[in-house]
Amino acid sequence: MTLTLSACECGRADCTERLGLDPGEWQAIHADGSRAVAPGHTSGAADEVVVARRSGYWVVQGADAVEEASWQSFPASDPPPWAAV
Repeated sequence: MTLTLSACECGRADCTERLGLDPGEWQAIHADGSRAVAPGHTSGAADEVVVARRSGYWVVQGADAVEEASWQSFPASDPPPWAAV
């Protein structure tokens, strides 16, 4: 299994956490609009739900969990971090 470092998708402008995910995990998380965040990096938004707690990261869902301005930097439709640009 090859791990790739991905940025935490919590939406905090000052967050520098990196998450180790393999390409299959990354694709599965983003397939339904979920995000991968560092443990504890939830926003507290009413519609945000932690759907899985995995070693080194949590999977969260919720459209209002991140302000639109910060979400623009890493929407779920972005290519995976290991994809050639």
